[in-house]
Amino acid sequence: MKPRTISKIITALLFGLLMGGAVHHDHVKRGELGREDYLAKQAIRFDKFFSKPPSIALEMFVGVILAGFTFGAYELVAFGLSKVLKKTDDDAA
Repeated sequence: MKPRTISKIITALLFGLLMGGAVHHDHVKRGELGREDYLAKQAIRFDKFFSKPPSIALEMFVGVILAGFTFGAYELVAFGLSKVLKKTDDDAA
């Protein structure tokens, strides 16, 4: 398998592990609050973010920026891993 393909697979697994860890941390943190505190914080969050949503143009702009950043970070990590794997492969030959 090519180093570029291997690096993309490793990067996808790495990003998946990071996202899974973040989601788990969020669940643990919210679970520690207790029911009443959690519901109170959710009520505040609803009032702040959902009762008056921002414009669709703003949300689309933020979505494009976030997608670009995420894709760029993924490609940068994959490129770096590809270079490391290629150098390791060249040294072994």
